[in-house]
Order: sequence, then C-alpha cells, then structure tokens
Amino acid sequence: MINKNKAAVIIINSILGDIRQGKLNSGQAIPSQNELCLKYNTSRGSVREALQALELVDVLEIKPGIGTFVKTFSINSFFNPARLKYRPDDNLIPDLLDFRELFETIVVGGAIKKATEDDMKALKENLELTKFYIDKGNIQQYAKLDYEFHEKLSESTHNKIIKNYFEIIFPLLKYSITEILVETTKMPNVMIDSYGYHKKIFNSIKNKNNKEAIKNVKEHLEFVKKNFKIISQNKKLTNKAPEASEDNKI
Repeated sequence: MINKNKAAVIIINSILGDIRQGKLNSGQAIPSQNELCLKYNTSRGSVREALQALELVDVLEIKPGIGTFVKTFSINSFFNPARLKYRPDDNLIPDLLDFRELFETIVVGGAIKKATEDDMKALKENLELTKFYIDKGNIQQYAKLDYEFHEKLSESTHNKIIKNYFEIIFPLLKYSITEILVETTKMPNVMIDSYGYHKKIFNSIKNKNNKEAIKNVKEHLEFVKKNFKIISQNKKLTNKAPEASEDNKI
C-alpha cells in the first residue's frame, strides 16, 4: 500500500490531470471513495484527505450521502489548486518578497480609493490587538495578527482580483512570514518596529496619501527582507559542520 501522504498527493494530481484533460467536467461526479481506494491501492483515509484538500480550494464539492462532484471553477481553483500546505524553498522567498512589495503597493492604492469606515475600523482594531499582545510578549498571537493585517488590507480594496491574488501569494509566504517573525523576535524591538510600519501604512491610507503609503510599504518590506537575510545567515552558520582539528583528522 502506498504511503498515506504520498497517496493523497498522487490522487490530487490525478484528479486535477483528469479535469485539465477534460475527462472530468464541471458538475460531474468523480468515482466513489471505494473505487478510488481500489484504483490507487490505498486507504480511505488517504482518499478522504485528497478529496477534502480539493474541496478546500474549490475544485470539488463533497455532498454527504450523495457523492463528490467537480465544482464550477473559481479564480482560486484555477490559479492555486495546491496552495494547501506549501512551504517555499528558501531560495524562492526573496523573489516572493519582491513580488509581495510590488503587490502591496497596488493594494494600498486600492485601499485608499475603496476602504470603508468598517474596513478602517477592522484595521485599527487589528493594530490595537497587535500592540496588546506585543506588550504581553505573546509571539504567536503577534505573528497571527501581523498576517491578518495584510489580509484585511487586501480585503479593504473590495477588488476580487486583488483578494484572490492575496489568497494565492500569501499562503505561499504564510509559513515563512510566521517563521521570520518568530525567529526575529529574538532580536531587540522587532515586534514593535513591525507594528510601527503597519501603523504608518494605516495612517497613510486614512489620510489618503498614496505616495506616503507606497513609501511605507517599501520600507516595511525592506525591513522584512533584512530580517529574512539575518535568519538565513544564522541558519547557514548553524548548519555548517565544524571542521575537524588537525589532531583529529585521520
């Protein structure tokens, strides 16, 4: 029997392949879980995991007691059907951060034009909670709220394309963003400095100052990139095996 995690990936890729090739179409039922178990020589748990993953990204719809069907495609399912548990290679992260900088300069422009009072209230509440948890030294809540700030910023544009691009790019970065934040909290003032950049971005949107908002985004991302470089360098030093002394060499 195939390894459970590997089996789920195989099933996911096979179903996506059938959809791309037109073997499965919108609204069509896929084979039953029993049939999939036999086809891939795996357990119901692996099949269920694969189907739930594809349902989560709007590729499939599971109707209990009836069956599993191909959904009508959305932007999410078309662009990023495998965004579930993706941890980018460290070599890819600098490029993602560069793209994130370009993307967020567009986001703040959209927020200045379209953000409602409720959007600004949600962003303000996020900042207040962030400061509260920084003062408490709660790193996990701080990291969670940091991510949510950018999510709420994206939502405040009221642009479906921006929202869906956020859902594509940020899940790729979420693990790394959290990792960067948690690791860099070991350095002085990182949490409060990050909060400060968010507050500047918020104020520039509130004041409808596009030039200042773009400047603040760029400064914030330079701060993130610098922290990522520090973490990467520390990892390399940690992982570098110490050379044997002359006395110990064979």
